[in-house]
Amino acid sequence: MAATLSFGGLMNFGEKSSSNSADNWQDANTALAELDKGLRSSKTGEQCEAIVRFPSLFEKYPFPILINTALLKLADVFRVGSNFLRLCILKVTQQSEKHLDKILNVDEFLKRIYSVIYSNDPVARAITVRVLGSIACIVSERKNVHHSIRSSLDSHDEVELEAAIFATDRFCSHSREFASGLYNKIAQLIEGLSTPVEMKLKLIPIFRHMHFDLQLTAKVHELCSSLLISHPACRFVVVTLHTLSCLAVSSIIDIPKQLELLLKYMAQDPRKVVKNHALDDLKMLAKGAPHMWKASHTEALCDFILSSCYDNLTFAALRILRTLSRSEAVTGLLNNDKVLEICQKESNSCNLAVAALTSELLVNIAVSAIKNDNKNDDLCEQAAMALETSTVVCCVSGQLEPLKVCLLSMNNLVDSYPQAGSSLMESLASLLPSSSGAVALALCRTMVTMATQMPHVVAPLRNEIVSHFAKVVVGADDNSQESKDLVVGMATLIFQSYQGVSQDEEGRLKLDDMILEQLERLVTSSRYWTIFRVGKQATRQGFHSLAAKIFETLSSKVASEHFYFWLNALKFFCEAESLLKGECDSQLALSKQISDAGAKYQKGITTLKASVQSSNHQLSFQCTYASLRAEMFQAHSRLLASCATVKSCPPPAIATAVAMATGQDVQRLSHFAAQMTECSKLFRCLGEKYGQLYRSSFNADPVSLQNIEALQQSCLMISHSIDVLMKTSQPSSSLGEQGSSVNKSSTFRRSPLSLACTEILQTVEELAIQLEGLPVCHLQTECLIRASMTLLKVPFIFPKHFFSSQQATFIKLALSPSPRSPSEPISVTLDTQFVLKVEGVIERGQKLGLYRDVQSVCLSVTWRAEDRKQQPIDGKTSRDHVTSLEQTVVPHHDYFSAQFLLQFSTQSIYHVTVSSSVIDSSGILWNTGPQNTLQVKTTDSASRKQRTSRS
Repeated sequence: MAATLSFGGLMNFGEKSSSNSADNWQDANTALAELDKGLRSSKTGEQCEAIVRFPSLFEKYPFPILINTALLKLADVFRVGSNFLRLCILKVTQQSEKHLDKILNVDEFLKRIYSVIYSNDPVARAITVRVLGSIACIVSERKNVHHSIRSSLDSHDEVELEAAIFATDRFCSHSREFASGLYNKIAQLIEGLSTPVEMKLKLIPIFRHMHFDLQLTAKVHELCSSLLISHPACRFVVVTLHTLSCLAVSSIIDIPKQLELLLKYMAQDPRKVVKNHALDDLKMLAKGAPHMWKASHTEALCDFILSSCYDNLTFAALRILRTLSRSEAVTGLLNNDKVLEICQKESNSCNLAVAALTSELLVNIAVSAIKNDNKNDDLCEQAAMALETSTVVCCVSGQLEPLKVCLLSMNNLVDSYPQAGSSLMESLASLLPSSSGAVALALCRTMVTMATQMPHVVAPLRNEIVSHFAKVVVGADDNSQESKDLVVGMATLIFQSYQGVSQDEEGRLKLDDMILEQLERLVTSSRYWTIFRVGKQATRQGFHSLAAKIFETLSSKVASEHFYFWLNALKFFCEAESLLKGECDSQLALSKQISDAGAKYQKGITTLKASVQSSNHQLSFQCTYASLRAEMFQAHSRLLASCATVKSCPPPAIATAVAMATGQDVQRLSHFAAQMTECSKLFRCLGEKYGQLYRSSFNADPVSLQNIEALQQSCLMISHSIDVLMKTSQPSSSLGEQGSSVNKSSTFRRSPLSLACTEILQTVEELAIQLEGLPVCHLQTECLIRASMTLLKVPFIFPKHFFSSQQATFIKLALSPSPRSPSEPISVTLDTQFVLKVEGVIERGQKLGLYRDVQSVCLSVTWRAEDRKQQPIDGKTSRDHVTSLEQTVVPHHDYFSAQFLLQFSTQSIYHVTVSSSVIDSSGILWNTGPQNTLQVKTTDSASRKQRTSRS
């Protein structure tokens, strides 16, 4: 292990910080100036190179002013340039369609493009018509454009005619008037004998957009039905049927009629191509309107499957049933005997794709029955047996895609029917040693998922997993990514198999040494990255002592000091958590463990801040999460110290007399009561901080958010327990609400911390009822000590978002007006209102909306005066004026803008802060947006006039 560790994915988790708005505008203007210089070049190659860079410029800086200026420049080039440059501009308009509505001067843009329509060159006219079709979203109601497209449909030039058909299709999808007025024209062309067959096949799909009124839809349906009779050729039938299906999905009312038509062609047409396309259209209708499927339609589809002799047709028909089984139409499948007959017959098919799909269909039906409180054990057992059989056959034959279908269905079944988990896990474990490559990796991942759902099913297979892990490490090679992933997966299975097993110090050391010894045998070039992934999984499964050893070993193998500090920070965190797993038989020993763990965390936090690479990756989530964990240790330490004062600091002598006079508890008048009140406030404040971290983690995965929520609820639960046991609140009200919220949460039903919280709440509730009316004594403090010990001894799990973030959604703000330099304020007179325009762009990663998506953006503007000693004008105070404004805007194609009017009351320098937060599709507010600031200097217009006149 002498090589250095250099891997790019080690720190791809940082939060981006927004850049300055002035820098945004300056960069955008610089880029636009460079492209404009290329457009003005006399060389066609340089012009083309500049044109093709415009789409990326629009994506990076999608501001209306820039897009309007750039497209007007392109329109000028289109008007006077060659056909080659016009083709390049056509590609730009097609690639930048979502930014076209940001053009401010649509008339001027269209005027420059439209001038080429009068050219004598049919190719130039064709390109122009295609450009008009590409910008149909902004010129869909222009009469002159409609006329030009209609005229181009009469062209004898094939290129121009195809361009006119393209533009007609685009305009019909946006303009109701154009679609209604062009129906007769298209019908005439289709029915005309002079129209070529290829052109007819391109004209028919235009009818799928004519769903704006019932009369027009009826005309289209009548015409297409006549075409099915008059043009029975295969291509005509396929195109016409698909057009009618798309029209039915859009208009909705014709879906039953279209289903009957498709089922008729599926059953009666002898051509396999027609049958295949009819089945594809049926699948589209099953996905778009499953509630409109009748029992007769399902019966006809089942009859076709039972009588079909071709596996590809059977597979296509089964996909329709699977789509129906995932929707509300599954109720009709439950009561259909033919569907169960199909499942029994096709689950043993020689075609593995058909068998796997049938097993998935059977699982969907069984799971739906369970969700509808109609559980059928025989059906569930049949589904489990079909899955097990299909999985074995797929593994033996090495068929990966059908295997993935079976494994996904297996997880779905086990989630609703846990009784089948043990047998299915044993089957997967028996198949794992004889599998390799992608098949073995798929099996391993399914076992990990199943063990996460039901941890007890993997414990009996511990010895087999450990022995196979050694074989997997030996078989790992350089050229196989699956083998490296399999090493990580098998290590995760080992961690899961040992979860919940009480081990002494010697047993934990043996397990750590065994895994480290096996990992050292890796010979792949990326072995250090694989070892890091194993260490990451160890932190997420609660094996912190092993993770600390791994991170300590890897810290000397990295090629960057940022990675070095990052690994050392992880080592300190894991060492702190491993200290809490030690045995403690007294309150003093527990306090010592908490103190040592807190000291380790402080070292880790300092080291973590040193690992920050740049201002764009601040590691804000990691630092905040670790700091809150350290604060939790301090809170528990203070709670234990406060509980000890009930014996060491008795109430003062005067407390008895005061208690008798006021009727209060003697302990309520002691120093102990004040300390416990402070502890309750401390835990409540810590819970609020966890809530703030939750609301700022927009890009976090759901499991990481559940982890934060569990930690928050544990803090609030301790705070509530202190209030109840110290008799500052009623156990019957807030305690019951807290317990009900815990029991209703799926998070608390599955995590070890949730089970501990539920147990503590029940204990506190019982003790509060038993000691109701009695003075505070050692019973309450002992209960709180046990609660603290229980929570701290729960294996701590670092969330996935602590190491990486798969979703990347950030907001970039630009303020107008912007200062010439960051240190120079903007001058505003007091007799005018300051107009602040806020523009923003939502930047997304490769996986769009993986966990949640932005529905709207909430913008908040606050301002305050720097010098508050000056007297306000007209005797008004600063409280007479609004100092904050809010506005919620809906982004359009990842762009949003808002304007604010700011009123200033005094001559001073004001600090204006613009902050943003996002609202997702569920209506949840996330405080994750950036903050931009600027300075505004206010002056009095009268004093300015006096100075001007004197000068």
